[in-house]
This record gives sequence, C-alpha cells and structure tokens, in this order.
Amino acid sequence: MAYGAKYIHKQEVEHKRELENITKMRELRDKGFSYWKIADIFNSMSIPTKSRNGKWHAKSIHQILNRLGILD
Repeated sequence: MAYGAKYIHKQEVEHKRELENITKMRELRDKGFSYWKIADIFNSMSIPTKSRNGKWHAKSIHQILNRLGILD
C-alpha cells in the first residue's frame, strides 16, 4: 500500500494524516531541505512511517515524492 492511502472495507481511500506528512515533505523540499534532512526532521518529530515501526530514510522520502511526481 502506498504512503498516503489506506484500505477501508476493501476500498483504497486517502489517509489524511499521511497526506499531511506528504505536504510537509514537499514544503521542506521546496525550502531547499535535502531528503536526508527531511528524514531526520521526521524522525526527530516521531512522525510514524507506514509500518509505524521503522525510521525515515532519505530514500523513502525520495520514493514517496517521486511516486507522486513531486521531484525537482
């Protein structure tokens, strides 16, 4: 399941909190923050990953933004 979506009754719907996090990623990226720094910020703010157990990595941030076509 892609970050920003969840299943409810076998239907894929938007995950509002994750979409807010994607917006934060984009805003930070627009301000010139590196993928690594965004991951560091998310980890320091204890923003959960999709699995809720992992840590944020630059590659994860890049993949999420790339999937949505939000790359510079």
